[in-house]
Amino acid sequence: MTPLLPRVLLCFIFHSILIPSLNNAQNVPKELAGEGIGNKVGVRARLSQKGINYIAAFFSDLLAEDVVGFGAKWATTVAEEAIQQGKARLTELDVVVQKRSRTIKVRTEAPRQTILEIPGTAFTCKAKLSTKSNNETKAVEKRGKAQFVVTEATLFLNVSALRHAQGSSNFRIERCQLRVDKPLSVSLEMDGATEKPPTLERELLEDGQGIMERLICGRTANALEERINRRFALLPTKMSLSNLNGSFIVDEVLRRMRRVRRQRKATEPSDGTTSAEEGNGPDPELLTSFNVSRADVLFLDYSMVADFRADQRGLEMDSSGEVSLRGRGGTPFGPLEVSLPTSVSEEHMLQMLVSDFMPNSLLYHGHTIGLFNARIDPKTPHFGSIMRTSCSASTGILFCLGDFFPTLRRVHPDRQLALLFSTIQSPVMKFRPQSLGGITFSLIGRIVMMIARGDSEEEKVAEMEINVDAHMKIRLSSKMVRPRVALDHIKLKTLSPGILAQEELDRSVLLAREVLQRMVNDILKAGIPIPLHPLMQLHKPKVKVVDRAILLLTNVSFNEPLLRQIASADMEKRGAAARRL
Repeated sequence: MTPLLPRVLLCFIFHSILIPSLNNAQNVPKELAGEGIGNKVGVRARLSQKGINYIAAFFSDLLAEDVVGFGAKWATTVAEEAIQQGKARLTELDVVVQKRSRTIKVRTEAPRQTILEIPGTAFTCKAKLSTKSNNETKAVEKRGKAQFVVTEATLFLNVSALRHAQGSSNFRIERCQLRVDKPLSVSLEMDGATEKPPTLERELLEDGQGIMERLICGRTANALEERINRRFALLPTKMSLSNLNGSFIVDEVLRRMRRVRRQRKATEPSDGTTSAEEGNGPDPELLTSFNVSRADVLFLDYSMVADFRADQRGLEMDSSGEVSLRGRGGTPFGPLEVSLPTSVSEEHMLQMLVSDFMPNSLLYHGHTIGLFNARIDPKTPHFGSIMRTSCSASTGILFCLGDFFPTLRRVHPDRQLALLFSTIQSPVMKFRPQSLGGITFSLIGRIVMMIARGDSEEEKVAEMEINVDAHMKIRLSSKMVRPRVALDHIKLKTLSPGILAQEELDRSVLLAREVLQRMVNDILKAGIPIPLHPLMQLHKPKVKVVDRAILLLTNVSFNEPLLRQIASADMEKRGAAARRL
């Protein structure tokens, strides 16, 4: 007899590997079977120079606040060889910006660098000064204050855009240089009646540019790491379709910050998935036609799947765009390869290709959890009055569903009807230009007919299969692609020939077209989310349908108050205040 442990292992392998594989194979429509296996790029985007300029200007403003206020205890020591007698030490450097240009010169360079030139900056730096010198008997320490005045300077930054291990963006300063364009001045004020060291002012003046460069570059690097990289690493890269809102993002970042603090680690590995149980409740206005109690387990994956790429056209990035159960992936097909146009639209900040893999992954996983199941019964608006097997002239109803199906009317007269719709396999959406047939949508579903028996009991009396082929038009909002379906072909197949004769179904197709078209449009009513992180918003997007993808040409803007809150030093206080409001 087979030992118990091997038998248990065999059962585990069979149920955990073989059965899911068979189920996946059955659920994958033949139109998508085997597509894109191994390819992870569902969304490909390019920021033009205009887009990079906007982002660079925003983040330079954001970081400038921290460069002025970051690290009040930052200190530098003037090189020993520059001082004839001992060392001079500057501490508690305080920077006040008098002038800062809003114009930033930006260019991109392979493989992934953005080169920024920030001209026209004027600032004052005040610091505490201490010096030590030795006389014949003992060491003498002198204290005072130093002030550096820079009337015009230019900051040069080479920034590499990288991919964090969890899929978020990460930025690293490869080169930082401060060029003082007009001579700086240095003044010293010693405490009490202490005399100035005879050569110190001149030596600080000679090393002034180096001191200011170390100060500004050091603070810029610290601010970038602390306020941008570490906070962005905490941003969820996978979000529930019912939680695509800013308040949820802030709460999630705060939750992760507290978790990191508890574990006393600088960073913590994470799969980037947000927890539906830990987040806010679903937004009832977002997915009104879906079963929201199920939609909240579907997560859209924003994570980057490759490093940034830069050239003279701009900065390109690849992201997943997959919708899956709790962000765990597992879609048994993948996106086809898509390529951005070789030309750049400088009129727009962003070019974004969205593969039809994104809506198809949503449709696939939505099908597996019954997201598209629908019910039409006597309480359904527009159609409730016809949901009967028979009707008389005295009721004022000219026709009812039973008129389509004489056998059903004869066997079950004068009964209320309910239709229960479910998908047999996941629906399929394919993006193609009009020259190749346009956007198509197809589904195979099952409709179960139920009749009422008493107040609360229902009985299944018949069943049919429905095959739909349709074409689709789309319109855009700032967050959604909203499709509208027009049916091209409908085929009803009886699964209960004793009650639903095939001839009756064939005759009923034209009459039932409106009901079926409304049902299909209800499946897509909530729209397809545009895979742009909720921290950003599209402005006046234009869309072009290409083969197996849609190309969006658009300007973008940040949710600036939210980003400032996420990057702020006192984020937890601001988050608490926002929740109180």
